[in-house]
Amino acid sequence: MRTLFRVLAAVMVLALGAASPLFAQSNEAVDRLLDQERVAFADAAYFILLAAGMADETESPAELFARTDWSQWGLQPTAADEPIRFGQFSYLLMQAFELPGGVMYRLAPGPRYAAREVVYRGHTRGSQASGRLMTGDEVLRIVGSVRRSTGT
Repeated sequence: MRTLFRVLAAVMVLALGAASPLFAQSNEAVDRLLDQERVAFADAAYFILLAAGMADETESPAELFARTDWSQWGLQPTAADEPIRFGQFSYLLMQAFELPGGVMYRLAPGPRYAAREVVYRGHTRGSQASGRLMTGDEVLRIVGSVRRSTGT
């Protein structure tokens, strides 16, 4: 079953845009992400920033984590392998792709309202709880959805 999921995920990744920087990633990086039941902050941030054109695919997620001043993004991760929360992921995604938010996001930008905005825009279904942990396939699906909607 896991192999079938990987094949379907690979087909989805290719269908979303094989020529883009995000999908030029090696199978190893995608496999590592898909293997994570709780995605590490560094890995999720890497795929977001790579898709937004703010990272170089030659550096590793750990290198990107180490060189980035996360406080400028309004985030305070304590370690590269810390699990990313849906709110943190959504907030980083909204900023990296410069997505305009709704009224509450504009009044109080942050993980809580970014999570609600990502769900509202239809990039994911289900819980908009900003504190929930993310899976690797969810990270890929949401980043792919945002890329399609923004045309990047």
